Amino acid sequence: MNTSPDQPPTEDLVATLSGKWGDDKLKWLPSQSSHLYKDLEEWPRRLLVAITALASRTHTDEDRDFVIEQLQKKVVEVIGRDSITFGPWMPSEQLADQLAWDAETLLTNLTPAFDRIDGLSSAWGDHVKSWLQPSAIPHSSALAWDYKLLRLMARFATTYPRARLVMKEHCVPKAIKTRTMGNPNASLKVTSTDWGRANSMYANIRKTGRLPHVVAEIERRLLSEQDAANVSEAKQQESPKDNNTGYPVVTNSTSYPVVTNNTSYPVVTNTPQLRQAKTAGVARDAKHKRSRSPNIPEISEEAVQKAKPKKTLSSPAGSRGHLPSSKRARHFHKRGI
Repeated sequence: MNTSPDQPPTEDLVATLSGKWGDDKLKWLPSQSSHLYKDLEEWPRRLLVAITALASRTHTDEDRDFVIEQLQKKVVEVIGRDSITFGPWMPSEQLADQLAWDAETLLTNLTPAFDRIDGLSSAWGDHVKSWLQPSAIPHSSALAWDYKLLRLMARFATTYPRARLVMKEHCVPKAIKTRTMGNPNASLKVTSTDWGRANSMYANIRKTGRLPHVVAEIERRLLSEQDAANVSEAKQQESPKDNNTGYPVVTNSTSYPVVTNNTSYPVVTNTPQLRQAKTAGVARDAKHKRSRSPNIPEISEEAVQKAKPKKTLSSPAGSRGHLPSSKRARHFHKRGI
């Protein structure tokens, strides 16, 4: 790939591109481009310069993904538009030239947003998570935000670079809560209106001299949340983990301990050997008792049978062994009683 003296060498372009977007070349171009699988020396010079110019303006991986997504939409539109001329697949050279032109156009369109993001990043950090709470972030990439919101935030951040914590943790959440109060379907993402209200809140806090107190309260709350998170993490690390699943091992689901056997000998279930041993033990105990009481004669089976009462005729049901009064009178009269 030949370069003119006033153009940066290919090695510098590749170094800038990999430094911004990583070493994975598959993330540098849309998936429809066949140049993803070609050596960098085979890339058209215009395409490499345009992609590097885009990459040099981004700050995060989310910005990179947003840029590639926009280029991919353009590629799909071009392929659909030129499918009659080129068929379902465009020639790689034609697609590379079109992709370079789309990258140059996208850079021009996103330059105002890039400029505002540069101001925000220099004052409050590169990532959007340092600007707003996660629930209030409209999109993972600030390039997808409303330009008016970006302009207001960049102007405020460059004017008050030390106000990031108060705006993120106090003013913006209160402004969103005020807007969504009474409307459960309202979006929790920050808007330009919310930021304007939050700006007024911050000005009032500074005017009344409450800024140190608000900052101290925010720091105490964040410290308490961090301590709670550390305690929870320590508990998770102390709990036993299964080597295969990584989940805690539950040994007892009740609140009381499980006692399986509190003796030194093993627990024996009800087996035939156990029943036979119990029978032999009962017989041995009975023989031992008789041997300790020699004065008590052993009662034979014949004596037991003789001692049983003789069976008699049963009385009529319900009479309880007595005749009715009329029959009893005749019975006694016949016998002369």
